Amino acid sequence: MTEYSAKETRRNTIEVLGECFGNLFEDVKTDLFSLRLSWRVYTSLFGTGRERVDLLNEVSGTTSYLIERSMFESAMLSVCRLTDPPSAMRGKSVNITVQRVPEFVSSHPKAAEISSIVEKATEAAEFARSWRNKRLAHSDEDVRRGKAQLELASRQRMEAAIDAIASVVRWVGVEVLDTTIITHPISNFSDDEVAFLKVLYLGKLEQKSREEQAHLAVRSRRIEDAERLLRDDLPSWLTYRRPDPTE
Repeated sequence: MTEYSAKETRRNTIEVLGECFGNLFEDVKTDLFSLRLSWRVYTSLFGTGRERVDLLNEVSGTTSYLIERSMFESAMLSVCRLTDPPSAMRGKSVNITVQRVPEFVSSHPKAAEISSIVEKATEAAEFARSWRNKRLAHSDEDVRRGKAQLELASRQRMEAAIDAIASVVRWVGVEVLDTTIITHPISNFSDDEVAFLKVLYLGKLEQKSREEQAHLAVRSRRIEDAERLLRDDLPSWLTYRRPDPTE
């Protein structure tokens, strides 16, 4: 199987689709791959099992909450960008979005089909747009006061939206490029997030073991041993925490 670099793939796509459509398609595909990768890590950490969430919360509830929220909100913003209208406000700029695809294939025998697929992708992303417009990019007062509600945001709806966007990419691949495009990135670090969890798990076990040994040492009046076990003995670059500012 022939493998191409990103630049070679883009050049080959442009040769078939033309510069404007080719660049748009490669940009959409790249953004989709990035979203898929980020979402894979998110679901590995927070959407695979209660035990993983418990581990993250035990290590640091605050940090885990902030990571979870940031990754989910980032995914919603990515879904919005990929399904936004073709032009920004007042038409001053052009967006990288699947909504531009139909204009490039208007003469294709299945033009109506891709228009329908794009429309479904846009509809699937509406829940994320609600959050983007009223919570993430702006702060809607009615929402903040509880007078208005945002659309339900869930992992299921996010995955449906991502899959709907991927359907656009696959359609162009089959119907225009005569190829099957795998919309899930193939990573050389396929278990990277699992390795991260393993280190946290083993570190948590080691910490618990040290605390238990220190407790036994105190009961045996071996105070120096207890103090040694409870010392971190870790490099300062790891243990340093920036002081809270005072005003």
